[in-house]
Amino acid sequence: MGEPAVPLPWVAQLFAILTAVWATVKTALQPLQEQVDKLTKEVQELRDDQEKLRTAFEGECTVTFLHNKAVVAHMKGVNEQLEEIKKTLDYFKTEVDPQKIPKIF
Repeated sequence: MGEPAVPLPWVAQLFAILTAVWATVKTALQPLQEQVDKLTKEVQELRDDQEKLRTAFEGECTVTFLHNKAVVAHMKGVNEQLEEIKKTLDYFKTEVDPQKIPKIF
């Protein structure tokens, strides 16, 4: 078919200019890339801290829940004891003759 295609001089010059422009842009963007990397690292650290706080909070909620559950169970037992005491007191009020109760003082 013929001779190999030789780029026109202006094409080679255009590529040289584009290469120089790319090097300038890359140099200009380097501080921005460093800032993006720094911010990305900070965001990850914040996410890690958030996860630790969430885990700690859930742990505290679990402990509080279990404590409250224990308190409720204890209160139920106390209420049952109170009812027994009331029944005993009612029995003494209705069934026991006050004359038969020994005086202590």
